[in-house]
Amino acid sequence: MKIGVSLFLWTDFVEQQHFKYFEKLKAAGFDGVEIPLMAGDETHYKLVAQAIKNAGLECTTMSLGLPDKHLISQDPKARAAGLDFLKWAVDMSHLLGSKMLSGPLHSAPAIFTGNFPTEQEKMWAANGLYDLAEYAQQFDIGIAVEYLNHFESYLCNTMADTQALINLNPHANLGIQLDTHHAHYEENNMRDAIIHGGSNIKYVQISESNRGTPGAGLIDFNEVFTALKHIEYDGWLTVEAFSWKHEQLRKNLHLWRELYTSEKDCYSKGFELIRSYWFG
Repeated sequence: MKIGVSLFLWTDFVEQQHFKYFEKLKAAGFDGVEIPLMAGDETHYKLVAQAIKNAGLECTTMSLGLPDKHLISQDPKARAAGLDFLKWAVDMSHLLGSKMLSGPLHSAPAIFTGNFPTEQEKMWAANGLYDLAEYAQQFDIGIAVEYLNHFESYLCNTMADTQALINLNPHANLGIQLDTHHAHYEENNMRDAIIHGGSNIKYVQISESNRGTPGAGLIDFNEVFTALKHIEYDGWLTVEAFSWKHEQLRKNLHLWRELYTSEKDCYSKGFELIRSYWFG
């Protein structure tokens, strides 16, 4: 098991001004960082990769469908562009040294039709995810599909939804991401959901009900960690909280108040929460 932290605590695009946090996170005990991949090029991510390496950290990566290119668009060109974009994220992940690409890769968050997901949309997503997993396998990069709450996605909102989705076109390199924030919204029983996911859970984000400091909200983390131990989960546990200071994150995630006293306080308490439940 390794402990990471998402750079969403500061930004949605990691630049040189953020490199200073890598050494601080290493000093705080973290094993790695999660890098969001929505923009940039090889030259940029070579610099990011070197900064991560210089700090003695590892990394994971995340990406997602974009409004104009995602796997369940009605436009076949947009679906093809969506898969190409996710393959780009795999390429950047390989450059960064990441062995896990996670996120809502199945569709674009906050894009709704006003209807239930259709069988066609599910199949488009399943086939696209299969192709992505096949592409990523050559780099030994795992793909973990994140389900979102019903305010952010209509395709899959629960562990059962996501399991059913990847079972439509299963691939050995394709699994599920558990984000405790979304699961808290949608699951009737967190323990049962985690046990249902079992060995298919390949990546876990420790995120609070209000997206602030883990342990300061409503999530029963004792239940979460007890269930993760039950399924013998041994992958990354990544602290995810978000910056309300960053304009785009504030708009996208509707962050209208301060959720922690400082970024350091947030990630330090998140780290200690994981350590206390996992090793306590």
